[in-house]
Amino acid sequence: MHELICTSATGVAASYFVVGEIYTADEKWRITTPNPDESLALWTVENYRIYSIAGDSESAVIATFTEE
Repeated sequence: MHELICTSATGVAASYFVVGEIYTADEKWRITTPNPDESLALWTVENYRIYSIAGDSESAVIATFTEE
């Protein structure tokens, strides 16, 4: 498990992540957050970033993290 602090959130990620809050990623660097309909959103963290298109480091960075 990885404890990560959100350092920025833009675009769609701004509705799910709060700067300064701590999030826990699993061993595969995935974070789940609740959706408004109570389902879960799954996010993949790559190099302490979440990209608008998972697995595409050329796409926009929509969230960044540091380790706690």
